[in-house]
Amino acid sequence: MIIAHAKWDDVNSSSFILWIDLIDDQKTLDSIVKQRLIDAPENILLLRYEQIINQNDNADVCAKHREMYQRNINNTGLYYLSIRCITDKEEKNTAYIKASTQHPDDPWLANAAGLTYLEQQQFSKAAAKFDTAFQHSTVLKPIVAVCAARLQKATNPSAKLGEYANYVPYLRHLLAVESAGIESPYYPYVLISQGKLTDSHQSIRTNDEEAAARTLRLLAASKGATQKMIDQALTLPITKGLDYSTIWPAIGLAIKNNRDWEELINQAQSKYGEAAFTELPVFIKFVVSEDYSSANSLLKNMQPDTVGYYYVLASVLKPKSVPSNWKTLANGLLFTTEKPFL
Repeated sequence: MIIAHAKWDDVNSSSFILWIDLIDDQKTLDSIVKQRLIDAPENILLLRYEQIINQNDNADVCAKHREMYQRNINNTGLYYLSIRCITDKEEKNTAYIKASTQHPDDPWLANAAGLTYLEQQQFSKAAAKFDTAFQHSTVLKPIVAVCAARLQKATNPSAKLGEYANYVPYLRHLLAVESAGIESPYYPYVLISQGKLTDSHQSIRTNDEEAAARTLRLLAASKGATQKMIDQALTLPITKGLDYSTIWPAIGLAIKNNRDWEELINQAQSKYGEAAFTELPVFIKFVVSEDYSSANSLLKNMQPDTVGYYYVLASVLKPKSVPSNWKTLANGLLFTTEKPFL
């Protein structure tokens, strides 16, 4: 099914990038990209995949793309591709920002500039660029929607996020939970977000053991949690209630209470891969010593939600000394079901 969609879906549709991005086999991807380029020789997404496929030896591909741009210097998408071929990262990022300033409506340049600003932790500028990419490209909408929504939520609390959710069902779910009512199984999370921890604890539905454990992990890591909540969370089996959102506060709570936390990291890495957790041991070391500047320097190149989770862990571990803007950003970058009350 994936191959069929990649072969026949409209290359300018919002779904095409989702299907083609699922192809793991490089030979298959290369074959499909070459075939689709016959009918769409200047499609920026396909040409970008051409660079990705040949990233270990892209001199010929980049020469072709630069030549295409020189033949059509008004094509800002081809301008983006020519910049993408710059090998020096700092030079490339500077070029992205400059080009996006010169051509503020081009979605590919906006997306690249947004990623650059995100790496620099200039979240407001990144939010604006990702929104531009979303507004001006059907193709990029499902790719930038979640990132744009998180950054808008963090930097502009009054921003309307519903438009982003139209393209990502998971984001639609996260937004729906924000206003869940008393009959909803997600209502305990709403109560946590309001700091009503006792009410949340009492409203946990014990007939769903996994959901109860998950809620308890966020409760116990929250500001104002009772010792009973903390003790209950710390005695949970290591596999219960743990997912990509709850693992971070669980680690912070374990360290704070002198419990084994390395097994939690091992559990996280085995379940979600090592990439997001590579910097975690060093980050924890810096936070414990309250060297927050060094800790923050480790968070470059991370997605907004992962930055938020690192800030959550630090806020649980060092609630009194952690920079106040870390708590603010954690609350902004994450949604109700993804965080404790900080």
